[in-house]
Amino acid sequence: MQRIPDPFPAMLPLHLAQQQPQLMLPSRPTLPGVDAKLENNDLWQQFHQIGTEMIITKSGRRMFPSMRVSLSGLDEDASYCVLLEMVPIGDCRYKFSGSQWVPAGGAEPQSPQRMYLHPDSPATGAHWQSQALLFNKVKLTNNTLDSSGHIVLASMHKYQPRLHVIRSSELNQLPWAPQQAFVFPETEFVAVTAYQNDRITKLKIDNNPFAKGFRETGQSRCKRKLNSSANSSVDSEDDVSSVSSCDSPQAKRARADFEQDSQRSLSPVYRSSNPYQPVESFMPSAYFAAVPQPAVPAVPAAAAPTTTATSKKRSSFSISAILAY
Repeated sequence: MQRIPDPFPAMLPLHLAQQQPQLMLPSRPTLPGVDAKLENNDLWQQFHQIGTEMIITKSGRRMFPSMRVSLSGLDEDASYCVLLEMVPIGDCRYKFSGSQWVPAGGAEPQSPQRMYLHPDSPATGAHWQSQALLFNKVKLTNNTLDSSGHIVLASMHKYQPRLHVIRSSELNQLPWAPQQAFVFPETEFVAVTAYQNDRITKLKIDNNPFAKGFRETGQSRCKRKLNSSANSSVDSEDDVSSVSSCDSPQAKRARADFEQDSQRSLSPVYRSSNPYQPVESFMPSAYFAAVPQPAVPAVPAAAAPTTTATSKKRSSFSISAILAY
């Protein structure tokens, strides 16, 4: 049984403090033969040449470009977990000056590092090797009190994504299970709350499929939609007014005669014994005055209450139907 070193060796005599045994942590087992490849390396290289920037917000913002990685050399029957973390680079903060990022003072205290667990974890090696791993749901935030599981970063600091492949089916055994880490230097970035380099902004607009609304006119899709609808409504009103204003007096008179003849050619509307006529509410009263009224059969006195109740019921039903419509 190995003894843990005394946490207060300075309180012991010098000769005893020097004889304290040193605790040697066992080396973590690795996964020989496992390899990872960055599938969208060409896109990352374009950003890396300029200086990749990633937006961080209080509610969390997704990464673009996102990491797309393929794995090989895994045991098809064994279970693996895949995690992603953001490792701080250097001990200073940066600022964008002269079209490049330069150091600007000491680094701020970093929050405890969080690791993003791929949603498919744990899964067999056959599953991980069947398709590329996409980390498009990773969100970055600057909220140190975040409770949504997003990765907390500090603005104006550089970070390097690091991929971990761990052979384990139990999440509580991840620290001691065999694992292999992979780093792609072209994926390093600077966390910012607003883009500093205009070339990065343009490159993201040109390659991000969710930024189509910013490519043509620099406006979002909703703004362009509002502008187009406003222009179309103005154009339609102009077309109607232009048509009506271009009509000659003879054309207007001919149109009026046609409308009058079409009204006269309408067939009479059938009137039932029901006093409520829903059609009358949608037609001019002058039209019904010109239509001959059919004879209404006499209603016996004994049946009058029943007819009145029925008419009230139908009237209330029709009114409710109209209100519902």
